[in-house]
Amino acid sequence: MLRFGSCKNADDEFLPDDALPPVPEGYVRMQITVPGLTPVSAYTLDEVCEYHVSEVDVLIFDQDGKYLHHAVEQSITGSGNTKIFDVDLRAADNITGAYVMVVANAHEAVDAAVKTLSIASAAKEDVMKLLEFTSSGKWNVDDGSFTPFPMWGMTPAAISLNTNAIPAISMIRSVAKIDVGIGLDADDAAQGLTPPATFTLESVELHNSLDKGSVAPYNNNCDPLNTKAVAASIPGPVTLLKRENYS
Repeated sequence: MLRFGSCKNADDEFLPDDALPPVPEGYVRMQITVPGLTPVSAYTLDEVCEYHVSEVDVLIFDQDGKYLHHAVEQSITGSGNTKIFDVDLRAADNITGAYVMVVANAHEAVDAAVKTLSIASAAKEDVMKLLEFTSSGKWNVDDGSFTPFPMWGMTPAAISLNTNAIPAISMIRSVAKIDVGIGLDADDAAQGLTPPATFTLESVELHNSLDKGSVAPYNNNCDPLNTKAVAASIPGPVTLLKRENYS
């Protein structure tokens, strides 16, 4: 559950009082659920890195989907795929109908959108299209310096900022995983085909990757009930990058 509070944490069902400090006056306590290892792990990153959230940007829209407020928070707590943070939303004026958008690990994209275009009263779908990140073709997964995965999430319906109990916000990761290996389906098995006992995968080539991506899904490209993208959201214009070899 996503809990809102004011001057203290009085909700024992959110987290024990000794697990988190009281909510600062004027702040809202929020909880997000980030995608992790299923169905495919990243292999090169451990579970902690898969779930890592370094900072979050919170954007508030009114019940008509018009932009109202932007706040940033870097003090993230929680374990596993549950992340909790307190954010100052006093400037949003505790409106009774609000869409709450959360962008994780993509502050530069949000900051650039806010700075390059006046988004006061802009529609949330238009703001989402402004959220872009650059790519060099290979995601940085080096130990000690990996780049956290950008993520996006939003309340499925307008909520009241002065309430203290709304559903948690489930995040969608902006970077897709590609599973490479040998897989046989049921029809193959029926024909008596079986994978080899052992095999060596010597190299993989990635073609037609792009130099930038979209942090948030475009309108109609997302299934909010199942929290997944149903189509690629590709910003334009984009440049195709050179072939990448993984060996």
